[in-house]
Amino acid sequence: MNFKRFLFYLILLIVFAGSSLYIGINYWLSRPVILEEEKLVNIPSGLSGRQIGNLLASQGVVSSSDEFRWAIWFVQAEHDLKSGTIKLIPPLTRRQLVEQIQGLSPLFERVTVPQGWPSWRIIPHLARSLEFSEESLNRLFYSQKLRDEFNLPGDSLEGYLFPDTYFFSRDAAETEVIRQILSRFSSVARELNLREKAAEHELDLLEAVTLASIIEREARVFSEKPKISAVFHNRLARGMRLEADPTVLYALGDYQHRLSRQDLRIENPYNTYFIQGFPPGPICSPGADSLRAAVDPTDSDAIFFVARGDGTHQFSRTYQEHRRAIRQFR
Repeated sequence: MNFKRFLFYLILLIVFAGSSLYIGINYWLSRPVILEEEKLVNIPSGLSGRQIGNLLASQGVVSSSDEFRWAIWFVQAEHDLKSGTIKLIPPLTRRQLVEQIQGLSPLFERVTVPQGWPSWRIIPHLARSLEFSEESLNRLFYSQKLRDEFNLPGDSLEGYLFPDTYFFSRDAAETEVIRQILSRFSSVARELNLREKAAEHELDLLEAVTLASIIEREARVFSEKPKISAVFHNRLARGMRLEADPTVLYALGDYQHRLSRQDLRIENPYNTYFIQGFPPGPICSPGADSLRAAVDPTDSDAIFFVARGDGTHQFSRTYQEHRRAIRQFR
């Protein structure tokens, strides 16, 4: 009789403790995380629960990585966490945070447009990343309406698809995506006073962006961009051809091609060994540093440069100096 009574109370105690623990865990999971304002968080693929916890803690979503790790353990979600970009809106409980990452269906798609890419790489990249029609994007690329809307000279959007990392809404249309990219270009152009500074050098916007695109493809070292810009400004002032290799590669449609002497003689409006002045338009999408360099060249008398083979260039003021540099570095 005493043993039965003991067993009864033991079971009662276990049930009570289990119920208390269950209630306590659910109460803890129902408490809000420390997130105070709406935040976009990108969760890369392949991260463990600990790594996601560290990411969330570093961005002020949870107080510590352990908080998130306990939450996913209690919800039994350790092996069911997904990647992507998610919008977190407070108030948000610990359970809701885990469940949102468990069932992550990203509201935004993260896409990077790299510096120095021409349109023939950017358009397919956007089409693949956002599941768009490449044909539709190409139509927008040549849209006069978009160029008028953003007051962009030229016969296409080459050079204006500003290199940056973008978060596009999953349900955004092709036009919205291109507008977002052009808005970013316009914002950077305003910050740099690009039109006004270009005018100081007797350049219009198209010429400034074209020059910036050539600088982008020529330079491998950030600090040399204003120097390379000075060379081209000096050549233009002297009535010399720009003679920029990347313009020939653009004409050939292949930046990986190894140029030959025959390539430099092709009759093409983008071949600056063949034409005088600027090509018809930009040859890639230049970054802010190249745009700045195009309208703010360093003070230099150099009119030639040759690659040293280590990413830097040797600059020369005379053809004789330039020939010596070629013999030294090639």
